[in-house]
Amino acid sequence: MTDPKTILLNDTSSFNHYGCHLVIEQIRQHCKRYGLNLWHTVKLGEDWRAERHRERLAESNIVLVNGEGSFHHDRKSALILAQSAAFCRERNIPCVLINSVYQDNGNEMAHLVRQFDLVFARESRSQTELRKEGINSEVAPDMTLSHADLSQGARSGVIVTDSSSDNATMQLQQFCTRTKGVEFAGLFRPISNAQALRMLVARVIGKRAPKLWQFEWRRYVKSQRTPLNAVPLQSVDELFRRISSTSLIVTGRFHMVCMAMLARTPFIALEGNTHKTEGLLADANLSNRFRSSLPNAGELRAWSEWHDDEVKLIEAYVQEARSRISQMFSRIRELATSR
Repeated sequence: MTDPKTILLNDTSSFNHYGCHLVIEQIRQHCKRYGLNLWHTVKLGEDWRAERHRERLAESNIVLVNGEGSFHHDRKSALILAQSAAFCRERNIPCVLINSVYQDNGNEMAHLVRQFDLVFARESRSQTELRKEGINSEVAPDMTLSHADLSQGARSGVIVTDSSSDNATMQLQQFCTRTKGVEFAGLFRPISNAQALRMLVARVIGKRAPKLWQFEWRRYVKSQRTPLNAVPLQSVDELFRRISSTSLIVTGRFHMVCMAMLARTPFIALEGNTHKTEGLLADANLSNRFRSSLPNAGELRAWSEWHDDEVKLIEAYVQEARSRISQMFSRIRELATSR
């Protein structure tokens, strides 16, 4: 049998964020490893209901929906993504929600999510909310954790990142500016020439530009709101080196917590726009690393050291995450070849 034609919705690699880039890279690698022919993706900011995408969906053997941080508070973009499950069910095409948060959604969202053949939440808090709606799901932690451990070396300094919450980002930037010896590290990748051209067009013609181009332009403007002492990171390898060589990371980004785990770098995690980071750390028995407010400058030295069995807890959690992700793709492969 030829490898099942597989389509991915919500390909977040179009969002120039290193965490999203790593997620899609790992999904691609696992599709290849498990004999799934990932022949088409629908980018973040695109609508899968467009005719050219619907035609591809109708020809596929299985559809994967990358939930990431979308399925919360009845977001319009998530409701549209969830509609793909019913579209596939009508055509007897398996449809699977993977790598997803789920929080504070209403009846409409729950009805749509019930149409998926399989649902995989990234952490137990999302699974609990799904269970309350009568939706069966399994926990398979975030795809970034399937990446190999990052190399470790001599460590020094403290880096701060932004947050998925605009208010928290402003506080983090102010903390970085007023705290000596702390640097701000942006998680956005350099834009390509093609993206620069699309964004220029979107800036000039506004709503007449394709929606994806408008989306890229809005995201780019947001990514430029960084302090003067921001550290430019030109590649994912450079980001990995920076994470592996710092003494402490203070972050409001879920994926930065995951990458800190891969590097065994001490971190302080702050709340974002969902329970995803808090849920991740609860599953890993590391809730002590989660804070609802910024630390004082005098606390940073103490947080730069691992306490008790924290490293062992991380190693156990990452190993379990990789096992669950492998099991998830085995289930997906089985489903794709069963019809």
